[in-house]
Amino acid sequence: MVFSELFKDGPVFACPEDVFPPGTDAVALSDFADVKGARNICDIGCGCGVLSVMAAVRNPRASVTAVDISEAACHAAAANVAANGLDDRIGIMCCDIRDHKRLFVSGSFDYIISNPPYFPEGSGKSSETAPQSRQEVTCSLDDIVSAVSYMLKYGGYFAVVHRADRMAEVICALSGAGLEPKVLRLVQYKTGSVPSLVLIKCKKGGKKGIEVMPPLILSNDDGTKSAESARIWEKKWRD
Repeated sequence: MVFSELFKDGPVFACPEDVFPPGTDAVALSDFADVKGARNICDIGCGCGVLSVMAAVRNPRASVTAVDISEAACHAAAANVAANGLDDRIGIMCCDIRDHKRLFVSGSFDYIISNPPYFPEGSGKSSETAPQSRQEVTCSLDDIVSAVSYMLKYGGYFAVVHRADRMAEVICALSGAGLEPKVLRLVQYKTGSVPSLVLIKCKKGGKKGIEVMPPLILSNDDGTKSAESARIWEKKWRD
């Protein structure tokens, strides 16, 4: 595999054709999640390991467990972990997150992150090589929320990115499982455009009340990167 920087001065990654490639959503979630205070992090549906690697780079004191049902994704994630010298802090588990009660002790993690499939099975866009990365083929939104509620310790945080048009469904599922949304941010391509993504940070056992951040605008009207987009993509990741 050929490794390259995802963005300037960032970690290096390679993604084979049979694994869904990293995109804007993963990088935006990594910045939004702010895992610096965590000690035990889990990345559910890790794909090629982008979120896991960036979480470990941003928080040198944390250990990360990267979980995916796809063997191809886990192999790619392991290669990317090794390429960034993080074998001692990131563990890869090829497993079905629906078996979370058999795989993990309740409350094992103080921070969980996830870039899950966006579409219910049989609807929306799919990936020919990795359909489970786009559609809820192997786990639904409810499956992920159930796993997070079990795996996350009381007072721990869960950060997720999802399609903006499913925001109400996502919030209801989270709140119903005791994962109270605390921070929300919409992602738009340009000012005035319809939001495409929503970033949500929850606290297990948190009180009611949510902070709605200004939207993340990715591009200026002329198509160039916005100032905040440049900050996220070009920031110094290694201290």
